[in-house]
Amino acid sequence: MNYFYNNPIHVKRINEVSNFLEEQVPRMFENNRSQFKVIRNVRHLGGSGYPDLLVIDEFGRHVYIDIKATQRPDKSSPRDFYITPLKQTRKKVTQNGKHCVLGFVVEGSPNNFKTIAWKLVDLYKVKLSMKPEFNCDNKELYRNEYVLAENHI
Repeated sequence: MNYFYNNPIHVKRINEVSNFLEEQVPRMFENNRSQFKVIRNVRHLGGSGYPDLLVIDEFGRHVYIDIKATQRPDKSSPRDFYITPLKQTRKKVTQNGKHCVLGFVVEGSPNNFKTIAWKLVDLYKVKLSMKPEFNCDNKELYRNEYVLAENHI
């Protein structure tokens, strides 16, 4: 947090701050490995979707972490944290483990975002709500047997 307070993050949108930090956290761990006694490895999992990082401690325990950045920690939206069970997400979570969010509070403006706070949150008791979505493509949607009326010029 202190490093990116003193060295602002040069990205255009707040959404990009999270992407930037999820790549930087493992690098910062590698550069400061001697300061961490229990953590053996921090790996960026890549791709989109939950989780962003895998932390493995000296006992072989897995901690899956999603990185979040916000400029509005006191306001809420149902999309502040969401999990979409994609195939890629299922490929990332390969072991039993703890699931957490590493959230950063950010201030500033495009190309000058600074981290001013952080929180590590255990997701075990977080209450999620379900937003079901139904999807289909145009081929299915406009099948002849479904069309009630139609007109063309």
